[in-house]
Amino acid sequence: MDCFISSIKASVNKEYPGKITQTVYFNGCNMGCNFCPNPKLTEFSSSCRTDIKLIISEIAKKKDITDCICLSGGEPLLQKDAVREIIKFAKGINIAVKTNGTNPSVLSTFLKYIDIFDLYLIAPLNDKFKRNTGTTARFNDAGEMISAIRESISILKASNKYVTAHSYLVPGQLYRKEDFLLIADEIKDFNWKIHPLEQVSKDYINNLVKYINKKCPNIKVVI
Repeated sequence: MDCFISSIKASVNKEYPGKITQTVYFNGCNMGCNFCPNPKLTEFSSSCRTDIKLIISEIAKKKDITDCICLSGGEPLLQKDAVREIIKFAKGINIAVKTNGTNPSVLSTFLKYIDIFDLYLIAPLNDKFKRNTGTTARFNDAGEMISAIRESISILKASNKYVTAHSYLVPGQLYRKEDFLLIADEIKDFNWKIHPLEQVSKDYINNLVKYINKKCPNIKVVI
């Protein structure tokens, strides 16, 4: 079965000495964020077209020392069949997924098999979402995607899974305290990691964390 996967990278698992995490980088995304940290993974590039059997064969070489297989991208849940094959192979190994939350039906299908979710909220779920994510350029309806993300958030909140929300701090695009407060309101009860993509003063970051903690004390914010 064909799939679009660019690479597999192994990294040391700090929590389990002698064990590794294998990260599978899926190609293809339904967003077009102009500040995407992995722009080469957003397209279904023919150069990354491969057989899922070859990918699983590569993962299998280090299976004995693998504690976790992380499905990243791009947006891995766009390739439902490839995800299914990796999950079938990975019995006894933790599965982590990094997702933008726009595929709630696929998320729900695999929910019981996945141990860790990293949910990437790129923008507040309002008119800024359309501008920041480039959904129009990819012929996607921003309103439908916002509804889908909210559905994914509801699914994850109702589960007992380990979930961390992620957002980017981008000067000039996504940096206002009010924007982050709108995101915080969507992800109540999740841990939240904010990633500065450019140099930002420590004072601004500290003030942002204090502001969020004051307004939303139930959210643990890490930068």
